[in-house]
Amino acid sequence: MGILTLVHIITADLPLLLKCSLRIVHFFGLALGLGSATLLDIYLFKFMIKGRITERVWTIFEFGTRIVNVGLVLLWASGLGFLAYYFAFDPAKLANPKIWAKLAIVAALTLNGAVLHWVVLPRVRQRIGRSLLDGIDRRHIGLFATTGALSAVSWYFPVLLGALSQLNGTVSAAAILGLYGIAFALAAATANLTLMTIAGRARTA
Repeated sequence: MGILTLVHIITADLPLLLKCSLRIVHFFGLALGLGSATLLDIYLFKFMIKGRITERVWTIFEFGTRIVNVGLVLLWASGLGFLAYYFAFDPAKLANPKIWAKLAIVAALTLNGAVLHWVVLPRVRQRIGRSLLDGIDRRHIGLFATTGALSAVSWYFPVLLGALSQLNGTVSAAAILGLYGIAFALAAATANLTLMTIAGRARTA
């Protein structure tokens, strides 16, 4: 099969080509964001237990958050692109509540990313030369725990929704977001309890 023939086959159905392109961008954004966010969470947790924040560690955190931001931008680009595609070629898909629930979750993820960038990361940078929880107050421990929990749940929940095709058009957006809220509440409570326990043991050590 020649190159021209291959190009002709790929471009013969432009709507399909557009949809495939959007999927590639979406999966790439998800891989970047989810992978980097997961590694950052693991890395942060490690330095909450032991070890000091160094300039090198801070550089890794800063670079990782930039990759997460790129993933978010790609998710928004592909998500809005899918909405435009459905509007033009498959309007019935716009009635699927799961689409709107996923957009709401990505919006929450974006707001959480802003808090991480403008509030949490500067406090991590202030810990250079010290352990992450050394001398930190309960309010900031709660901030670390809650934003970390929201990040983890908000990245993994859309993956779960994408895998559960049986939810398409069968469950309301409110029900999906309610389940998302429960998952976040449980994750935040667990993260807060864990970090408060670790900080308490560090103070009495």
